[in-house]
Order: sequence, then structure tokens, then C-alpha cells
Amino acid sequence: MLSGSRRILAADWTGPVAVGLVALIAVLATISPVKYGPGVTIDESFNAAQGYFLTEAAGAYGWAMLHPASQLEVAQSALNDHPPLARWGIGLSEQVGRRIVAPENTAAPYNLARARIASAVEFAGLICLIGFVATRWYGRPAGWVAAISLFVMPRVFGHAHIASLESMMNLTYGAAILSVAHFWDHETPPSKRVACWTGALFGLALLSKVQAIFIPIPIALWALLRWRHRAIVPVAVWGIAGLIVFYAGWPHLWEAPFDHFMKYLGRTTQRIELHNWYLGRQFADRMTPWQYPLVMFAITVPVGVHLLSLIGVAELRKSFTKVPREVLLLGAIALPLLVFSLPGTPIYDGVRLFLVVYPLWAIFAGRGGQLALDWLRTRMSAGKSNGCLIGFLLLQAYGVVFLAPCWLSYYNLSVGGLRGADRLGLERTYWSDSVTHSLIEQAVEEIPQGSTLYVAPVLHQFQLDEMLAQEPLFAQHEIQLQPYQGAPLGAQDYLLVYYRRANLDVTPDENWRIISEVRRENVPLAGVYQAP
Repeated sequence: MLSGSRRILAADWTGPVAVGLVALIAVLATISPVKYGPGVTIDESFNAAQGYFLTEAAGAYGWAMLHPASQLEVAQSALNDHPPLARWGIGLSEQVGRRIVAPENTAAPYNLARARIASAVEFAGLICLIGFVATRWYGRPAGWVAAISLFVMPRVFGHAHIASLESMMNLTYGAAILSVAHFWDHETPPSKRVACWTGALFGLALLSKVQAIFIPIPIALWALLRWRHRAIVPVAVWGIAGLIVFYAGWPHLWEAPFDHFMKYLGRTTQRIELHNWYLGRQFADRMTPWQYPLVMFAITVPVGVHLLSLIGVAELRKSFTKVPREVLLLGAIALPLLVFSLPGTPIYDGVRLFLVVYPLWAIFAGRGGQLALDWLRTRMSAGKSNGCLIGFLLLQAYGVVFLAPCWLSYYNLSVGGLRGADRLGLERTYWSDSVTHSLIEQAVEEIPQGSTLYVAPVLHQFQLDEMLAQEPLFAQHEIQLQPYQGAPLGAQDYLLVYYRRANLDVTPDENWRIISEVRRENVPLAGVYQAP
């Protein structure tokens, strides 16, 4: 028994799985919008509703819902709107949870807390993947460090609490890149079999979200640099396998695949104009300064993780001309950042559109952690070396612990944290996650029953309906929600604000009475106020 336990502790998967399980428990404990989790966010109504409708339609109509000529309105609208993989996950997690525990709020067709479980599981799986790869490449300490580094990235950790597409996209993007980096890392090009199944993972990424279109470019360039003309066949097989999986998994493409795919790309690039708040100014999404993605990536990852990653990247100088697998990772990190830096490219919602680069950056943190540990062990005992590294990593968890549940408002110490970022004129919050249950709970104790609560900003027509459906306190106190449209409010009027300043046309000052507020680092992120 003892030898078996030792074998388990020494296995490559032990550290990543342990960190993944801790992360899963941590997310599940803080996931419910009516307990300790983030408030109902802006886009969740689309993803949770579509996932719910997909699974409901599958149960009611079976395979009939997949036919391109089907007139099943609910199923077709859900299937045609977006590649369905991430939304299938959201819908399945809601349905499974519903069968285990009865819904608390029977007025809502689906429950956000259960829909969010999909993101939590995907995040835990991603931690296991990143940690396992780092372990196989650099050693067990590197696996622990890589897994923990991803765990303590508040922006990624925050998205794991939300029924969005980002966690699935992160998982499939990482799997597609890392499978090629690991299984194609030989002197000769990969076999067609290996190219085929790694290409299937690319297909799953395409079925997750549009960011998957970044994947082929670094893979093709990396393979051509390594093997020249001998890379053409495996890259072609890889791409064809991915497209076959993409086509087979999205019934919307079965009829007029090229036209429907081009329309999908058009919807993602020609959507309504959104806005950014950057350095104290409002910018239209296409007019945001070119350095925005680079700056945001630099200031939204813990400084210590950046330091370890840079140590890992610096070590590449010894083997860079041999085009090692790490070059592929750097390409997969650099390309999204560069594309979103191009003038005229729409960029909005903080770091969401290039969040896929964060997990791969953790691989380099694992490598840097291993190098730092080796250096420490030449100067002190193994126990002290391990203690120093563990203590250093624990310090990076500040944002995950102290910003809860407003992790999407995290900025690192290079700008003085959230408080310093606010002074620099950076966005405080963008997805209304700071409108927490505790904020509403404190507010309804003072707001008279049956009152109207004006909300700002309101970005789409379903936003307030979702808040009413998912937060039972509004119904219990007969609170009506109305969008604030700029008209002066009377002395008996109440206003709910979350500080997405890019779209906020009212800012309560000292003349407004504070009824309840959510603050982090003394920066207001959301609040309920009474008009002066």
C-alpha cells in the first residue's frame, strides 16, 4: 500500500490533478449569483438560454433538430447563432444539475448557477492539461508551478465562474496547440494518423469560438520552419481533419457551408459598435489605441507569474534557432495580441477576446519556476528552496482571494492594483459581475417594496429580464427594473450602477445617498444610490 501511494505521489499527473481539483472546489464554492459568486453578467443570458434550448430541443425532438431543413425554431436559432460546443456544455451542466437538485427559482426556465458549472469543469480540466504538459516537458516542479500560475490568474479564474464561451475556448485552444507541440516534436514530421487526431482537436476549437481561426497560422509556420516541404502533407491532413470535425459538429454548415461560415465571420467582425474606457477616455472598439491588448495583458497577470514566464522565455535563446516546441507556443500567444493590435480591429470587454493566450503563458511560468528552483537549490537546502517558491506563488494569489467575486476587475502591482489602474483611467468592470447578491440584499432592506430601480448602463434588451429572472430578491420585494435613459431622477428614485465607464452616462457623486456599494481596494465597482 505504501509503495502504491508513493507511485501515485510521484506520477506526472498528481500535481496538476491536485491543483485542478482544488481549483474546481474553489470555483464551485463561489459560483452562485445568489450566494457568493459574481452577479448576473451581461452576455450570460445568451449563452445559458441557447444552451438550455439546445438540450431541451434534443430531448424533445431527438435527431430531427439537426436537419438543416428543420422548422424547429428554438433548436435552429440556437444551432445557427454560434458554433455549439461551448453552449452544449453549458446546457448539459444546467440539465444535469437540475436533475440532482431542484431549482430554487422556478420562475426562471434555467438556473445560472448550474449553467456556470460547465465553465468551472473546463477551467479545472485546463489546469490539469497545462500542468501535465509542463510536467512532461520540464519536470514535476514545473507542472505544479504551471498549474498554480494558471489558477492564480484572476481574469481566467473569474471567467471560470461565468456561463460564457471563454473557458471552453481556452481549453480547446490550449489542447489544439499543445497536442501539436508535444506529439509533433520529433526530428521527422508526424505521421498522418497523428496529424489527423491532433487536427480533430483543432476542429473542437473551431466548434468553441471564433478565436480558433488563429490556430493554423503559428502551427503551419512552425512546421514549415522545422521540416520545410516535408511539413506540407501533415499540415494539410491536420487542417482537413479539423474542418471535417467542424463541419460535422455544426449542423448549420450542412447546407451552404461556405456561405454560412462567411456569414458567421461577418457577424463577429461587423457587429454593433461597442466602446472601451482606456486612459480616461472613451474609444469606439475600432478606434482603441493599438497598444491596448499588449498593455492589458501586461497588467492583468500577477507580476510574479510574468517574472517566472519571462525567465522561461529567456532560456529559449540557447535553442531558438532549432525551432523548438516553445516557439510554437510563443507564436500562439503573440498572434492574437498582434491581430487585436492592428488598427481598425474591434477590441472590447477588457481581455476577453485574447484570453486564450493566458493559459499558454503559464507553461512558461512552469519552466521559469523549475529554473528558479534549480538555482535556489545551489544556494540552500531543498526544503528551503521549495518553501521559497511556494511562498512566492502564494503571494500571487492576492487577486483571487481579495477581489472575490470581482475577479474581472483585477490589475497587477505594476500599475498599483485596481486602485492604481483606476487613477490611470482604466476600466473598473465591464460585465456587471460586481452587481452581487449581497449588494442587492442590502439595498432591498432600505428600498420601499414595490419601488422602481433604474439601472445603468443597460447594453441590450434582455439584460434586465435576466437579472429579474435570476435574482429572486427583486420578485420578493416587488422591485421593478427600468433602464436609466438620462432623464433627471427625483428625490425618491433609486439607481443601480455598475461602473462600466465606457458606457456609463451617469456617475453618482457625494450628493447621492449611498444605499449599498461593492468596493475593492476602495474603488466602487457597483452601487445602489438614492438621487439627490
